[in-house]
Amino acid sequence: MGTKIFSKKDLNLFLQPTKYCDSNNQEIKQIARKIASLYKNKKEKVKALFYWVKDQIKFEFGHWGIKASETLRRKRGMCTNKANLLIALLRAIKIPAGYGILRVNTKKFYRRLMCPSFGKLASPETVHIYVGIFLNKKWLRCDPSADSEITEALKKKAPLIEMSDFDINKKNMKNINGILTKREFIPNIDKNLDKPAKHAKGMTLKILNSYVKFLREKGQDIRNLSGKRIEIFFLNWLRKKNINYFRFMEKLENYEII
Repeated sequence: MGTKIFSKKDLNLFLQPTKYCDSNNQEIKQIARKIASLYKNKKEKVKALFYWVKDQIKFEFGHWGIKASETLRRKRGMCTNKANLLIALLRAIKIPAGYGILRVNTKKFYRRLMCPSFGKLASPETVHIYVGIFLNKKWLRCDPSADSEITEALKKKAPLIEMSDFDINKKNMKNINGILTKREFIPNIDKNLDKPAKHAKGMTLKILNSYVKFLREKGQDIRNLSGKRIEIFFLNWLRKKNINYFRFMEKLENYEII
């Protein structure tokens, strides 16, 4: 689906607070104004807010039904949470912003952010949320999902990392592997966020986030290893960190643990 151009009346919808995008929250307004006040140019204000969310809110897997203000307080979140927060911050300073929705092949899109056996934990397809910003009479795409620490650990070895950038053009998006369908841009995804998680919950969620922590700690050491070798490295690390998580993973497949 192409990018729709909206009327002035329609664009007003991209400025409104919603149940989850609570851009009228005082904490949201204060941080948005504080960051934006450091810049005169509107694009520089937008860019500063993007990089603040990208790096100050650390990526982790979790539930998507979370208000922007809660993500701000927690200082961590998944793609949906971070996109929702950035949109709330932008709306708080009267810049129209909305949600881009991708349906992606989980294995292809996340690649090194998920070790091989995670295919048994996750759905084959999933939804990825990014951000559209209406600036200078056109839509600008950006995705604050992966913070710089994760980006450095993975070094472009996952399409998610390629997406995690400011001002993504159409040509670049077409070349990103794993994208199945695309929808741009809508002002409200509250109905989507109301839906309960099907896969990323309970022990699965804890294992996924243990792996994210592992990547942060060991990214430099494992960058050139194969996916299977990384997984063995992870299981050795996990056995020392949490034996219950290790035993859960051990049941998924027979591993040769070093």
